[in-house]
Amino acid sequence: MFHKKVNNTSKIELNTSEFSKGIYLIKIKSANKITSKKLIIN
Repeated sequence: MFHKKVNNTSKIELNTSEFSKGIYLIKIKSANKITSKKLIIN
């Protein structure tokens, strides 16, 4: 599990160079909603 807390920004860069190849689900929480995105690393 990876966790990163960021305050007051609309753009986040995530270094995935050490992640294994595969499919990841990213959960993004904001003040009023939660969004899930799929991340594929080849």
